[in-house]
Amino acid sequence: MTKLALSDWRQITATAKMPLYAVLSNVSDAQSVKNYYVTDGSQTPHGLYTGTPYTNWHSVMPMIVQLDENSPFLNWVSQTEYQNWGWLARSHLPFESICAHLRSLTQVIMPDGETVFFRYWDGTYLAEQIRFMADSWAEVLPAFAFYWINGEPFTVFVPLQVEAQVSPWWQVPAELTDYLLQKNKTPLIDNIIQCLQEEYPTYYFQFDEEIIHKKLVHLLSHLVIEKGENGVSKAVQQLIKYTL
Repeated sequence: MTKLALSDWRQITATAKMPLYAVLSNVSDAQSVKNYYVTDGSQTPHGLYTGTPYTNWHSVMPMIVQLDENSPFLNWVSQTEYQNWGWLARSHLPFESICAHLRSLTQVIMPDGETVFFRYWDGTYLAEQIRFMADSWAEVLPAFAFYWINGEPFTVFVPLQVEAQVSPWWQVPAELTDYLLQKNKTPLIDNIIQCLQEEYPTYYFQFDEEIIHKKLVHLLSHLVIEKGENGVSKAVQQLIKYTL
C-alpha cells in the first residue's frame, strides 16, 4: 500500500487538467456533507440517488460535489480520522455522465444472485475493490482516472467515453467477495449478530454485544466459514458451543 499526502496527490494529478470531485457518504459518523457546508459550501452537492426509485432517500443518499483546487474542505479531508467519509477523484467526463455512471452502481448483483445496495461511497471498501480489480475496475466505473482514498492514490486507465448502464447490471465476482471477506469480516460479523438476535435471543442477551463481537473476531480467525445463510448459521452454532 502506497501512501501519498493529499497536497502531493493534488499537485501531481492537477497536470491532467481534470476537475476535482468529492464523493460524500451520508451515513458515516464523519458527517462529511455537513463538514463540506461548514468549511466550503460554495457548491450544492448532488444526490446520487436522484433519478432512481430511491430519489427521496435524502438522509442516506451519497453525494458528489465539484471542488476548487484550493477548497478549504480539503483541509478537513486531510485531517479527518474517519475512513468511511467518502473519497476524492478526478474525471475527464461531463458532470452528468459522472453521475450516470455512479447511479448505475446504486445496486449490484452478488454471486448468489441477490441484488444489494453498493457502498461505493465508502472508501474503506472501495480501495480494496479497486486494488483487487486493478485495470478491470475501468469496466465497472469508467468515470474516474485518479482517486485519493484515505491517503492512498489509485490511477485507472479509463476510456474516453462509455455509455452508462442501468442499475443493477454489475455482477460482483465471487473472487472479489472472497477477497473482501478475508480483508474485512465486519459484514459477516454483523450477519451473525443479527442471526443471534433473531434466532437465539436468550443467548444474545446474556452478553454485551461488544463481548460477542470480540468472541466472533477470535472465532473467525480460526474457522473457514461457508458463504451464505448456511455459513452464518454454522458460525452461530460454533460461537454458542465455543462460549458455553
